[in-house]
Amino acid sequence: GELAKAVKSAAAGAVLTDNINNKYKQQPTMSIAGAPIALVGTNASLRPGKTVEADLVFEPPLESVEYLRLELSPAAFNGTDSLRFQIPKEMITGLGPPQ
Repeated sequence: GELAKAVKSAAAGAVLTDNINNKYKQQPTMSIAGAPIALVGTNASLRPGKTVEADLVFEPPLESVEYLRLELSPAAFNGTDSLRFQIPKEMITGLGPPQ
């Protein structure tokens, strides 16, 4: 439905960069049915006052980042401007070599 299209659009329009303009590739999170994993097996209707979640997965950032910037396309929410978030290093988990 329309909700699944909006979530796919948000995922397709998501860009992650760091403080030195490295871009990080988005990793696929699709199920076999082609719907985002967060929506599989749920009612894909969105009513006023309700929310929906979708996972955006990117390749791991460099250990040396100071912050990440996530930009979401306005097409996902019928907006006119992108949504931009700056995520400080302190909020990023999983930096460093796997243990």
